[in-house]
Amino acid sequence: MATVENQGKKATHQEQEEIIDVTMGLVARLATKSEIRKFIETKFGKGWRQADRYAARAKAELRKRNSGLDVEAAKDLGLSTLFDVIRNGNPHNRLMAERRLSEIFGYNAPVDYRITTPPGSPLQMEDVTQVPVIPKDRMVQILGAIAATRAAGVPIIIPGPEPGQNGNGHAAGNGGANGNGNGALH
Repeated sequence: MATVENQGKKATHQEQEEIIDVTMGLVARLATKSEIRKFIETKFGKGWRQADRYAARAKAELRKRNSGLDVEAAKDLGLSTLFDVIRNGNPHNRLMAERRLSEIFGYNAPVDYRITTPPGSPLQMEDVTQVPVIPKDRMVQILGAIAATRAAGVPIIIPGPEPGQNGNGHAAGNGGANGNGNGALH
């Protein structure tokens, strides 16, 4: 077995197989990525990147081993895994397994999604793909004024947001319209 003093050293083939076997058990019990990382780090002294590689190899090995299952055997295996997680898993995994079983067996109430508007008013759709057109002569005038102001070394001041707004259409924000808080372009 690899130990913490072996950290940073390449694992032997036997150690790799042991880590992959243990990781397959964790993956089969629906352990989270952080739980797998923490377990491999504490038990085998491997870093998070190596833990992720071992988890990927364990998942591939599980797929390879279970590729010959027929549909009914796969369902039975999946259900037994979920029941095992409910019996032995941590609270988060138990809840996730219970939710999954509820979905499988149809215990959840139907879900109805509705887009609502204020009472009595219809849903209004607005075409936001149209870009406002600025006449060419006005654009040339604006760009000329910006160039002259920059050439004179004067900072360009853009009015800040209205009081109580953040410049992005939301109340109480973090600065001016250009994000640096003072409304100036440099």
